Amino acid sequence: MCTFILQSEHKVLTKKSSMKNILFIALSLFFCTGLSGQMFPEVDAENLNGKSIHLPNDLKPKPRIVGIAFSQKAQDAMSSWFPAVYTHFIDKTGPSSVVYDVEAYMLVVFTGAKKAAAKKATKMIKDATQKEFYNRVLLHKGSFDPFRQSLQISDKDEFYLFVVSPFGDIMGYVKGRHTNAKFDKLDSFLLQ
Repeated sequence: MCTFILQSEHKVLTKKSSMKNILFIALSLFFCTGLSGQMFPEVDAENLNGKSIHLPNDLKPKPRIVGIAFSQKAQDAMSSWFPAVYTHFIDKTGPSSVVYDVEAYMLVVFTGAKKAAAKKATKMIKDATQKEFYNRVLLHKGSFDPFRQSLQISDKDEFYLFVVSPFGDIMGYVKGRHTNAKFDKLDSFLLQ
């Protein structure tokens, strides 16, 4: 996404150089730092229906919202996103269905000692989830390190929500409990 902006601005600069264009490029570079453009890591997961999923390859070729929780505290923050995610990205009968063509998934990751409790936790998650959403809740048992390295995640107690392009690259992310400002930031990543 950032490359496209810079390439199109480069064409403008070769025709007519101005301070306004230079400022635009500098701001584009500023906002394109961080995870934007990095690939979402490959993760083997299982949805609540028991189907194996290989992220990001097995998901539909459209933009995706992928929320990741590593702890109970992060799962609590994840819950605060459910109404907004459902209304804007899942409900195909609401007004947002005209604006968004996005898939939404929530990934619960069991790491370390929590891997041993995964079976019990999976049952609790299934009991708390409506069956129509079983395909959108993904479970993964593994190490925290690949996520920390590839997604620059530092706090297991934070909930992270990533916007992933159809090609698997990260368009942006927010973390923590839902707020309107964070949703607006997600929206801006999707509308790039």
